[in-house]
Amino acid sequence: MVQLQTIYNCGQGVNVDKANHAIGIIIGIFQVAAVGVASIMLVVIAIKYMSSSPSEKAEIKKHAVVYIVGAVMAYGSAGVIQILKAFVSDAGL
Repeated sequence: MVQLQTIYNCGQGVNVDKANHAIGIIIGIFQVAAVGVASIMLVVIAIKYMSSSPSEKAEIKKHAVVYIVGAVMAYGSAGVIQILKAFVSDAGL
């Protein structure tokens, strides 16, 4: 397999290691943001649920289902991106 040694951008070479490092930082920021937002929302919904009256708890449960789907997607996407990052790093791309 041929590995790229240099990516050319506007006539000037850009080191692949620098590009991989920059992409790694962007992926890391995305992962922290996704997991952080999902975790904060979990705490907010839990506090609302614990402090609400029985009639309000039914309404919160309806919204919690939507949150759970979103949280699973956020945690899952962070994990999938981490796996892709590991594959790309191992392949030397």
